[in-house]
Amino acid sequence: NLATECDDGSDEDNCSVIMRHPGYRSYLPPLDPKGSTLKLTPTVILTRVASINEKDMTVSLEFIVILKWRDDRFSLKHLTQKKTFLSKEDRSIIWTPDYQMSDLEGGHIHLVETEIYINTSYSVTQPNVNDLSMDKIYPGSSNDIVLQEKYTGKFTCLLELHAYPFD
Repeated sequence: NLATECDDGSDEDNCSVIMRHPGYRSYLPPLDPKGSTLKLTPTVILTRVASINEKDMTVSLEFIVILKWRDDRFSLKHLTQKKTFLSKEDRSIIWTPDYQMSDLEGGHIHLVETEIYINTSYSVTQPNVNDLSMDKIYPGSSNDIVLQEKYTGKFTCLLELHAYPFD
């Protein structure tokens, strides 16, 4: 809960959300539920059209890219009811997808913000009565991992202006 209840703060030790299973390799993507290659479909939310340059045929945009997947190669704990944001440490030990964008003017894009969080489901395993930590365990196969990145960028765009300004 990120609030210390013990004088020495030790209650906040070992608060990682991710519990990797033996043999987990963060450089390998998870498989889909059928055992095939994982296919991700991005959601792109256009938040602002900053400018349109008819002469250079470019458009400057602000947008958010969202990718969701599940990974059955680890379990989760310390989840909140809706979203649990991952710490830098947890982010560094799990697989995250790499992707590219095309039609960038000059090949440059600016990443403004990155968030990785877990959308919590209610598929939970109660702790064993002998478990000192009493942590509820959530399977990675039932909880979405969400990568949300906000960008600004200038894109080349073929603007058909033959009927301008009436198109």
